[in-house]
Amino acid sequence: MSEVPGAMIRNLINEREQTQLEVISEIGSKWGYGQTINGPVLSIPYYHYIEQDEKQYRKIRFVHFLPGQLEVEVDVTPEIRQICDHVHSADLYDLLFR
Repeated sequence: MSEVPGAMIRNLINEREQTQLEVISEIGSKWGYGQTINGPVLSIPYYHYIEQDEKQYRKIRFVHFLPGQLEVEVDVTPEIRQICDHVHSADLYDLLFR
């Protein structure tokens, strides 16, 4: 039985950890990082008047209204994708809102 030096094992662990970080980064760059799903927003423009130096200026502003409660139906389709050198895989999800 041969013994594997501890330094070789540590190097292998470090290499695998680095590869994992690279794969996570690649997935994020291609498929997007965490995302937030928001409901509909009603934005209504209005004029805001400002007096400055005895002149009156009109500026457009917006007021935004959100629903108090939002219910959505979503179809989730999981997909396992091969990443990088086709050695690593990742679970990705495709969402279809109805």
